[in-house]
Amino acid sequence: MLHDFRVAHDSATLLRVTNPSVAHVIRANSQWDMVCRQGGLELSRSNEQRAISIRQPWAYAILHLGKDVENRPMRTHYRGRILIQASLTTTDQERAASRKLGLDSDGLLRGAIVGDIEIVDCVHNSKSEWAVRGQWHWILKSPRVLAKPIPFKGALGFVRVQPKLLSGKRFSAPNQARK
Repeated sequence: MLHDFRVAHDSATLLRVTNPSVAHVIRANSQWDMVCRQGGLELSRSNEQRAISIRQPWAYAILHLGKDVENRPMRTHYRGRILIQASLTTTDQERAASRKLGLDSDGLLRGAIVGDIEIVDCVHNSKSEWAVRGQWHWILKSPRVLAKPIPFKGALGFVRVQPKLLSGKRFSAPNQARK
C-alpha cells in the first residue's frame, strides 16, 4: 500500500511505503523511477544528462574557488552529477561580486557548458561561507571542468542535454584546468 505519493517540480519522485518488504516501481515520467527495496528508497538516475544555468561569477566559483553550495529559492530532490551552464546574463550585483572575488566579470565565460558538479544534498541551514540565509542550499561536491567549453543556451530549471553533444568531451579536476 502506498501513501503520500507526489511528483516534485524537479521531476524527482517522493514515495512513502507502508510495507517495505514489497518492491514497488513507480514511473514518474519517461526517465525517472523511484524504487523501494527492503525498506530503503533509491532514486535511479536518468540516462539523460541534465544541465542547470548558473550566473557568473558563481559558476566559476563552483568550479575553481571551492563554492560548495548553490543558493536557490526552491529545494531540489535531484541527486547526482549535473552539468553547469554559465548563463549569458549577469547583474550589477554579480559584477560587484566578481570584483570582490578578484575576477574580471567581462572575462568570465558565458553561454556555455563549462563543467559539472555533484549535488549530494539540499538543506536550509548550511554552515558554508557561501550559503545565503533564507535560501535552499544545494550541497555540491566533486567539481569537474570541461577541457573545452560547449556553447549551449540555458533555461530555467534542469535542461536536458543531448548525449551526442558531450560525446568525446573531457572533464578534468579544477586545479588542472585553465582559467
